[in-house]
Amino acid sequence: MTDHGSTIVREVITSTSNGADVMSALPGLVRQLLDEEAWREFTVQGLRGPVQHETFMSFVKTQPPRGLGGKAAALLALCGADGELRARVDCLLKGEVQRAATPGRPKKDSTTIVSSDRGYTATTVVARLKRDDPDLAQRVVNGEMSAYAAARAKGWKPPRIQVTTPERTAAHLCRHMTRDQLDELVNILIGVIDG
Repeated sequence: MTDHGSTIVREVITSTSNGADVMSALPGLVRQLLDEEAWREFTVQGLRGPVQHETFMSFVKTQPPRGLGGKAAALLALCGADGELRARVDCLLKGEVQRAATPGRPKKDSTTIVSSDRGYTATTVVARLKRDDPDLAQRVVNGEMSAYAAARAKGWKPPRIQVTTPERTAAHLCRHMTRDQLDELVNILIGVIDG
């Protein structure tokens, strides 16, 4: 979660709440919301702690300022004439993903789960799951878990560590690192600070 991501979410929520369907399109804002997955975790001024959503539909259905308040049509309107972006949003809203046609790693596209050199996307992860693990794919489509969580469960994605408060960062690290790795990290951090 970053201040930048929280700003993106706040702008999208404000735009959809203020009748964005009749305003100018803001496709760049929607693209950032999806590309950075800013909707997953963000801060809201006046609320204690970050707002977190496991699924895109949770973000869309939750009332402002924690979500879009069900204004899916307004979100689509923000995409303007950008057909590819509208298709991405529509796909996330409906949970519809095509089955992968060929075995192997999915092709890259633009709906990045997290920025990484592997380029996995929500669409391609679910497509691969539909081929390799249809039951898990259905859980993602039903909104029971995110595409990222499914990719983690299959070992296709490394863990994503969220750097927020020291306490939350430590909790994230403890979930994914052994005691020896944590001890090594502490020593490295002390060396960096003292160095």
